[in-house]
Amino acid sequence: MSTAAIQPGTSECGGTKFHLSAHPDTQVQLSPLLEELIRLPSVIVALIRNAESFEGEQQILLETRKVPVLCIDIVRQLEGAFLEAGGRLRRGDNGRRNTADRAAALGSCLGTGRRTMSLAADAMGLPTHLRRAEEAGESPPYTTSAVLQEINAIKEVLNHQFPQEQTASWRSLVTFLDFLKTYVDNQSTTVPMPDMTRLSVTASTAAFSGNGKYLVVGRCMNGHHARTDSGILNMWEIQT
Repeated sequence: MSTAAIQPGTSECGGTKFHLSAHPDTQVQLSPLLEELIRLPSVIVALIRNAESFEGEQQILLETRKVPVLCIDIVRQLEGAFLEAGGRLRRGDNGRRNTADRAAALGSCLGTGRRTMSLAADAMGLPTHLRRAEEAGESPPYTTSAVLQEINAIKEVLNHQFPQEQTASWRSLVTFLDFLKTYVDNQSTTVPMPDMTRLSVTASTAAFSGNGKYLVVGRCMNGHHARTDSGILNMWEIQT
């Protein structure tokens, strides 16, 4: 089996930032998109760190790769839309409202991808946290039922969100969520808990010490660190 790593690059999503600064009339509409771009790097870091310490089956690493790939595609579509809009404006065309509408829709899809990555990071932490709790004779710090609730919530969003041209991406996310649900169902310590607020493992609190590795199928690569260029966005490249 070939190995592949999801590594951050250096793109800062320049077309998006330029459009927001050049057209303040679209800033309110596109502020959710900007928020997603700001939140995305911390989720990437959490996913990488949890993958480094992951103690479960390697298949989940293979399946998880689908989600960052989807986010890459959405970001590239955003950049393409804004660059194309810039060209139209230089030619005297005025289609920025259509561009903003398109970007807002893509930003919503990006948010779903980001939520799914965060969910994958949480799921990767399950084996370690449950084992440590069992060894200490304590109740688990969070329960698998909370993860299952989030899976169902994201699937409900997907049923109403993705436009026609994104159907392949939609199927990819649904397939991953179904796999993740099966994986979580197989954990042995599911405890009923209706209150989602007790889900303690989040992108900001996943307490694994990173030692410079990237998410890899079956192994980790040393010698590199995740970066968050300008606090806005990291891109990834798939290496084989």
